[in-house]
Amino acid sequence: KIAMSVLISLLLPLDPEGTLAWAKNLQNTQGREALLDTLFNSWSSQDPQGAFKALAQIDDIGIRNSLITTTLTNMASRDPAAALAALQSLPAGVQNMAFEKALFTTWGSGDPTSAVAAALAMPTNRMRTFAVTDVLKGWAQNDPKAALDWATNSPPFSVRSDAINIAVSSLAKQDPKAAMDYVMSVPYAMTRNDLMNEVATSWGQNDPAAALAWVDQFPSTPVHDSAIQSILGQLSQTDPKTAATYLSQITDP
Repeated sequence: KIAMSVLISLLLPLDPEGTLAWAKNLQNTQGREALLDTLFNSWSSQDPQGAFKALAQIDDIGIRNSLITTTLTNMASRDPAAALAALQSLPAGVQNMAFEKALFTTWGSGDPTSAVAAALAMPTNRMRTFAVTDVLKGWAQNDPKAALDWATNSPPFSVRSDAINIAVSSLAKQDPKAAMDYVMSVPYAMTRNDLMNEVATSWGQNDPAAALAWVDQFPSTPVHDSAIQSILGQLSQTDPKTAATYLSQITDP
């Protein structure tokens, strides 16, 4: 494989189409597939648009679909907008929803402004909702406060709730006090309760004892009780003695 990679690195810049023709005519099936994978990985790293156009020359559907993922992944690392356009140009049966999801998440972590614009330009409401939430997942990992500010003030109503939940969840892992302050500022009780559960669950992954103390100050509601159960499940893995002590102090009214 190393020798093939070296050979391709020498031939590809000189004659990419000729290199492809040679690889396609290799008699050994397993060797041909490996060679094509190496070829398109190298080609799409140097010239993603040229490699994408050349995919039409691959007759085997299974091999072509695999090479599409390789090519679009390399394209996305350089130009996510071009990768999305290339993906959308494929027939419906070939379009890869998992790749689209990963594309928007990665794009959101690197350039959330253009990623959000692309997500909101998706052709259907369902596709916009999925794309925006995927962008927020990537964005919130890097800058949860900025993601939460956008989710609170900017998105269409249809995606606002999911966007806020994602941003609050990420913020709770990095800055639980800021997440708590945001939750307590929400004017609607139902939304506030849902977000409280989000904060408790995310915070509980890092500091379940502190999360439990925070949730326990609120009145008992179905959301409160669900949050307690989630945190106790996490606490029982890291500090079973504290979890057992808490459970022993619970008394029925």
